[in-house]
Amino acid sequence: GPHQRTIIGILGDQGQSVVQIDEALEHTRTQHGMAQLTAPNSTNLMVYLAENENVTSFAHIGDLPYSDGTLSLWDTWLFQNEPVTSKYSYMVGIGNHEMDYSGNFANGTDSGGECGMPYITFFPFASQNYSLSDKTPTGIVHSSGNQNPWYSYDNGLAHITVMSSEHEFTKGSEQYKWLKADLQSVNRSATPWSIFLGHRPMYLSTNDHYDDAMMTLLQDNIEPLLASYNIDMAFWGHHHTSQRSCRGLLNSTCNQAGGLTHFVVGGAGHSHSGIAASSALFPYADDTTWGFPVVDFVNATDAHVRFFDNSNFEVIDDSWVKRE
Repeated sequence: GPHQRTIIGILGDQGQSVVQIDEALEHTRTQHGMAQLTAPNSTNLMVYLAENENVTSFAHIGDLPYSDGTLSLWDTWLFQNEPVTSKYSYMVGIGNHEMDYSGNFANGTDSGGECGMPYITFFPFASQNYSLSDKTPTGIVHSSGNQNPWYSYDNGLAHITVMSSEHEFTKGSEQYKWLKADLQSVNRSATPWSIFLGHRPMYLSTNDHYDDAMMTLLQDNIEPLLASYNIDMAFWGHHHTSQRSCRGLLNSTCNQAGGLTHFVVGGAGHSHSGIAASSALFPYADDTTWGFPVVDFVNATDAHVRFFDNSNFEVIDDSWVKRE
């Protein structure tokens, strides 16, 4: 409830390795020969955090099963995570491996033809059209064009806004207008923390330029909204690393006096991406371990963010975010 200490886990890009089904590793293989062999460790970490760190809910921001058109892999991923999803709140956001096809905003093929349909069928709450549907697979969505898989929810001390980086979000678009209205409407008396989630990152320490174009789009269109409405923290996936930005990151500049902190949480299972040799914007960037952070909203002004290694449940980065 409002003003109760709130502890959540936030992860991205988990995938699966469900060897207990048939003792095979087929479930781990995706395009480009990559794999998610450590994905079950993140499931185990979620159970550990719920039982030992008072985590009551999780948010998984894109690239969930990496099914890429093989629908049976949705079943095996859901089976893998059932020890978590059967007991605890599990919120989601859409990623390129759920949505992208040649005609969509991001103009990729990573969903293997799924075009968001299995995602919105399994998670109808994660869409603007949920209230308009009859809550059945045929009623949830009738074409890939009207899913509108962006939404928000309140969780204790935090208002959490979830965007889709796979749908049009530039100024004037339907999603942009919705995001602006949602961020503008946050009641800081009820939910003093305003948190923003998206799949593709706005800022990143990386050793390649694959994500540069999308980062520029996000910085040009979404960053002014986050600044205008004093968003406290933003969490992103897609890049298979764990990262924490400097304090007050705005217009590619740090402001230690306060402001938005960005986190990259795409290290929950998939083969690693690479980080830059050094980055002034990201004092913590890790492409050697797998895991994800726990965000402990201790009160209305202080939040404790700890990244956990999913192989041994040890803390690998520890920081505090303070609202001014």
